[in-house]
Amino acid sequence: MENSNRVNELCERAKNSVNKWRKEHFLPAVSFDMRYGIENSLTKTMLLLSIVLPDDYVSIVNQFPYYSLEDNFNFFSFEAYTDEAKAYISNDGTVVNDDIIIIDDNLYYRKQHNNIDKILILSAEIDVSFVLMFTQDSPEKPTPIVWCDYEDLYNYSETGKFKYKIDKWDSFTDFFEYLVEQEEKAQEDERNTSTLIQQPEPLAKKGFWSRLFGRK
Repeated sequence: MENSNRVNELCERAKNSVNKWRKEHFLPAVSFDMRYGIENSLTKTMLLLSIVLPDDYVSIVNQFPYYSLEDNFNFFSFEAYTDEAKAYISNDGTVVNDDIIIIDDNLYYRKQHNNIDKILILSAEIDVSFVLMFTQDSPEKPTPIVWCDYEDLYNYSETGKFKYKIDKWDSFTDFFEYLVEQEEKAQEDERNTSTLIQQPEPLAKKGFWSRLFGRK
């Protein structure tokens, strides 16, 4: 129950963050009532990839398109979303569809690597990095999330160990919280930058008063 409440609170933070940004950019708010077909996509993903998705991931995906957060990751997605493997919300507030789906991409990487059948690849930046979910045998068990170098997936598939430094979260909820925090920070940085650009330099700093009164 505690984790369920946390997931719901994080989803609300994410929704508020998205709509706050859209309001500031004179775009219509998103209702997020667009979960059509997602249950079928989740079920298909589990069946075709022979994995168990954790409860927190299923809950988040049903409430919020996490793929739209944080530009550092090129997320794979379900049929219901995305442009160029990264979901986004269009100017009219709708989710844009795309042909790239999480199942096809995971099957592709499974053909290239050994011993990753229980790993769900959430994101792949070619020659840069992967975001991996280590699925478990029960939906109640938390699934560690690992952000690793691109070539380190091969190292793991051959030796069961990562060679280079990784970032790790104990569950998808923890990872989602990181995405929300990064999105909020990025928006705050954007606001601060915009304020600095738009705010005129103080007249005194420009020497206005010195020139006006003939002073140096």
